[in-house]
Amino acid sequence: MEKKEEKIKGIISERLGVPLQEISPEAYLTEDLGASPVEIADLFTALEERFETSFEDEDKEKTKTVEQVITLVASQSSEFEDEEA
Repeated sequence: MEKKEEKIKGIISERLGVPLQEISPEAYLTEDLGASPVEIADLFTALEERFETSFEDEDKEKTKTVEQVITLVASQSSEFEDEEA
C-alpha cells in the first residue's frame, strides 16, 4: 500500500502547498498542514478525480488526518485496490 499512500500524499502536498516531507499519517489537515475549508474541498475533488470515485459529504467531514484520507480513498476506490497487485 506504500505506493498508493505516496500518491495520496503527493496530491495533498500539491493541493495544500505543503512540502511532502511535512506530511505524516498523523498530521491534521487543518491544524498541522494549515488547510482552509476551500483547500480541503479542492483536495477531495482532486482525489475523487484521480481515483475515479466519489466521497459522501459525511465521510469528508469526518476526515481530519492524512491517515484518514488514505483510509477513505482505499475504502472507496477500486483503482486503489487494483494497484495493490
